[in-house]
Amino acid sequence: MKLLGMIGGTGPESTVEYYRRLIAAYHARVSESGAPPIIINSVDNKNLVKWFTAGDLAAVINFLAAEIERLARAGADFGLIAAVTPHLVFDELRQRARIPLLSIVEATADAAAAGVGAILEETRRALIGIVETIKQRNNIDGLILGGTELSLILREPTAVGLPVLDTTQIHVEAAIEWMLRE
Repeated sequence: MKLLGMIGGTGPESTVEYYRRLIAAYHARVSESGAPPIIINSVDNKNLVKWFTAGDLAAVINFLAAEIERLARAGADFGLIAAVTPHLVFDELRQRARIPLLSIVEATADAAAAGVGAILEETRRALIGIVETIKQRNNIDGLILGGTELSLILREPTAVGLPVLDTTQIHVEAAIEWMLRE
């Protein structure tokens, strides 16, 4: 089985959620006990936020490329970034990485093409309200939870009355697929 290297820490809550879901997906697909082989590189998001806010994408690329290299040196067979925003520079990171990287954007696009599908209650209701407004104003066919924290808010995706693509779950499922490839 392949060793997954995960860049986490960009949103600590979503890193924990990724880990929890990776284990659940592993249990569902491989074994009801044990855990998949994962290395988590939990990075400090303070500079990432600063660099993204300033538009300094070169600094983001250099930092994340070094952290991906750290995963490669630790023995990871492939990697992923457990956040959506860093995927703004994913193509550049993929070019610099010596291990394959699994994109949340590509995994979600593949799932959409295939037709797959600790939060305050007021936040959840507000998100559902936003979705309802968008549904009324536009003719949308589904909802993409395009931020890794959104699936923490909208735990019952059927509440919006649309097909929902949870990018975190899609990324996790794709990671398990990559782990199991020969």
